[in-house]
Amino acid sequence: MVLSVKPQSMKPSARWHDVYEIEPQRASIPAHSYVYASVTFTPPSMQTYNATLEAAVDGMPSAMSKYRNLTFDIQGEGNLPRISVIRPIVRNKKGAPVLLFRRLLLGRTQVLPLSLKNEGTLMSRVNFDLKDPEGVYNISCVEGTKTLMPLDEGDDDADPKSRVHTLSLVVPMGKTADFAIEFSPSLVGRLAGEIRLTVVDNPYEESTVQLIGEGYEDEVTIDNIRSFVNTEEMAAADAEIDDNTPGILT
Repeated sequence: MVLSVKPQSMKPSARWHDVYEIEPQRASIPAHSYVYASVTFTPPSMQTYNATLEAAVDGMPSAMSKYRNLTFDIQGEGNLPRISVIRPIVRNKKGAPVLLFRRLLLGRTQVLPLSLKNEGTLMSRVNFDLKDPEGVYNISCVEGTKTLMPLDEGDDDADPKSRVHTLSLVVPMGKTADFAIEFSPSLVGRLAGEIRLTVVDNPYEESTVQLIGEGYEDEVTIDNIRSFVNTEEMAAADAEIDDNTPGILT
């Protein structure tokens, strides 16, 4: 028996044969037995691929095989993983999300939320890269977020060209992932940073969350300082000084 997959389109692309693969392509089936065949779908682009799986008996005349071959319609759709930033809702002039922190006294801390949602039809892996030259920002998962599955450690080490990310997580389909972004200024002035979000296996899904904060310190001066010594004690002290002062003879 010969197994084959044929495109239903009259004008298949040059790479169509890379989309569907069947294994095995030829099999011998004993009487009253069966065989399993696996069809692998590898779409090269975001579109729908229709095909026909045909099982034909080898050596049978074409006139007879026309009515005895088994045919199945198969369909696959190419898609890409997708991640959307749903919080914060504030955007800058370029449309990028912005986390705008309050003006904080040095040493104080403020935490703002960051939320992502998997709006695609595939489980998505998202990498976080925190760019923080002054070291005043920190990112962490919100406690109680059960839809996140951390990746195995060492995934980045498998590829020597890949670099270590600040955070890397997998978000299931239709789920939301929440994070806490902490700002704790240690310097006076405007402090900017950014979080770069990249979705694995989707070169078009990349976004940047802008971080803006400012640190300041108070300058306190005290003028007209007066002593809080009791008035009676001050008078007694003055009298004692006068008694001990030598008289002037004339």
